[in-house]
Amino acid sequence: MNHHEPVEPHTQRESTLPVLPEAMESAIDRAVEERIQHVASQSPLPPLWTVKEVGKYLNVSKRTVEHLIADGEIAPIWIRGQRRFDRETIKAYAHAQVG
Repeated sequence: MNHHEPVEPHTQRESTLPVLPEAMESAIDRAVEERIQHVASQSPLPPLWTVKEVGKYLNVSKRTVEHLIADGEIAPIWIRGQRRFDRETIKAYAHAQVG
C-alpha cells in the first residue's frame, strides 16, 4: 500500500528583481509606450512611386521617365513585374540635376 505524503501548497517566493520607485517605473512605461507607437507608425517599406508619380514629381512625361530609365539615370525596383521607384532616390536625383 502506498502512502502519499501531503503536498505542501505552492508558496510564492519573493521576487529577486529590484523594486523600482513608482515614478521611475511610470517613466519607463511611458518611454516604452512612446517607442512602440513610433515604431508602429513607421512604414515597413520606403515609400515607392510609379512611373506616373515620378513623372509628376519631376514635371516630365511618362515617356521622359522611360528614357531616364533606359539611359540608366534612374533605376526601378521590380516588385512582381511592376516597376516602382524609391521616393528619396528620385528626390536626390532631382536635387542633383538642379545644382
